[in-house]
Amino acid sequence: MILEQAYFIAEIIAAFAVVLSLLYLGWQIRNSRIQSHNDSIDLITKQRGDHIKLLAESSEISRIFAKGFAAKKKLHPNEQLRFSSYMFYVFVNYELAFRKWKRNEITDALWKPIDQGMHWWLTGPGVRKWWKNNLVKGYTEEFNKYVNQMIETVNNEDLSFYEKQVTFMDEAGDKP
Repeated sequence: MILEQAYFIAEIIAAFAVVLSLLYLGWQIRNSRIQSHNDSIDLITKQRGDHIKLLAESSEISRIFAKGFAAKKKLHPNEQLRFSSYMFYVFVNYELAFRKWKRNEITDALWKPIDQGMHWWLTGPGVRKWWKNNLVKGYTEEFNKYVNQMIETVNNEDLSFYEKQVTFMDEAGDKP
């Protein structure tokens, strides 16, 4: 009888240990998911900051960007290549954020400012022109549709302030 009781107690302890192990595993998975979510947020935020930092660090790049963005002045072939490369970099990062949002890896609260940022980029006539004429493509069909729908809404806005920005830079003496 004592042996049966010991066996019964051992089974209860083993079952309790299994339950504890499963609870601990669930807790670890939850923490890993939270960390992955936070890492996604940090990565996307850093990439968005890197876009701006690139422009701020070089007056040459910011000038090329302003000209390309406003599409008021024709870019030289080298400038066009640099502008196009920069736009590709920006939209690759936006697509990364877009895919993470679609997979629910980032929240709607984080996606909203990213989406607003992408909208801002698309208000630039040169950016829309670049998107339309992008020979490389390289984006998913779903992202292409999303951007094209956003462009349709942007085309109805007053965008003259970009031309004024380039004029201001010229008048301020920021000529290459």
